[in-house]
Amino acid sequence: MQLYESNTGFYAKSRLLFTRVLYNSEGTARAPAGGQRCETVDSEQFIGRYISMLYRFRKSFMSRRLGDFGRVAGLYVFLLTLERHDGQNQEQISERLGIDKATTCKALQKLERQGYVRREVDERDRRAYRVYLAKAGHAVLPAIRGAIREWDALVTAELTEEEEQVLSGLLRRLAEKARGAISDPPRQES
Repeated sequence: MQLYESNTGFYAKSRLLFTRVLYNSEGTARAPAGGQRCETVDSEQFIGRYISMLYRFRKSFMSRRLGDFGRVAGLYVFLLTLERHDGQNQEQISERLGIDKATTCKALQKLERQGYVRREVDERDRRAYRVYLAKAGHAVLPAIRGAIREWDALVTAELTEEEEQVLSGLLRRLAEKARGAISDPPRQES
């Protein structure tokens, strides 16, 4: 597969590439201005591709397993976090999960509308909310934990215990490195 680069994106001659294809005004794919050639890229080599696939498949699996509980399937990470850290404010929850504040706010509003959490004004900072699991939130936790155990058993069925531990450690290290990469201030070249 050949990849051509321009200042607005990439053009590729293959569907396997995970980059944006440029289109001309007629809606057909085109090479970017200048037609600079880049090295050949094989999407099968991208670690992020497999991480993304696992994320999407797990999300679908959880949606099917937790469908009886409404829209909790995509938001269960918030409930699990509150189970261990009930009463945190939204900013603390965002930091703990590595999710931006706006997304956290919207997710918690949905969970509140569904009766899974309750938000209370923080007495020390009246602009902030503390978030607590509601009765329905506590009730759904066993189903969430069961679905997670089922998913983990399914995808790791052919791994040895040692391979599972190595994989878990490597993914944790990648996640920590990624968190650090986006939290570091941008470097200015001199």
